[in-house]
Amino acid sequence: MNIEVSDEVGLHLKQLAKERNLTIEELISAMLERYDVVRNGITLADLAEMAAKAGLSTAEPVDTSERSREILNTEYADYLKQRRTS
Repeated sequence: MNIEVSDEVGLHLKQLAKERNLTIEELISAMLERYDVVRNGITLADLAEMAAKAGLSTAEPVDTSERSREILNTEYADYLKQRRTS
């Protein structure tokens, strides 16, 4: 079976596979396995562990929840203004 993807997606998959020392097929299989786990009920602790293993964690504190009101009042408002004028 052949699957066509955009050049952008193909390059992204190629880069991720290279970083993880996998073939693209192995990478996609691993992604599908993880998707299946998420779809079938995964805990937040499991998601946090997967994020850390994937290099999505940060040593710096993240203050998104503390800044949520500020983000809604500024960034989201700016987005809505831009969307309205376009």
